[in-house]
Amino acid sequence: MKKTINILLVILIFIYIIYSILDYKSTRGIDDLAYALAIGIDKGSSSSFKISFQFTKPSSENNPVSSSSSASSFIYSVESNTIPSRY
Repeated sequence: MKKTINILLVILIFIYIIYSILDYKSTRGIDDLAYALAIGIDKGSSSSFKISFQFTKPSSENNPVSSSSSASSFIYSVESNTIPSRY
């Protein structure tokens, strides 16, 4: 009985290791993620802050076949009365 449990445990560990190794295709690389190039804080309307973020477009969205006039980044802006602190 104990030998059967040990064999079953070894098989389950082996299956887990194989699954972990073969699951690499579902992960996303750094080229697939957008990351912030610049962050700007400006004075907004009516005593508020305007915070702007410039992000790169992920490589999956950058099509090398498309025209060179397309931008490789985009800007996202938000206005707020305060800049909240998490600490």
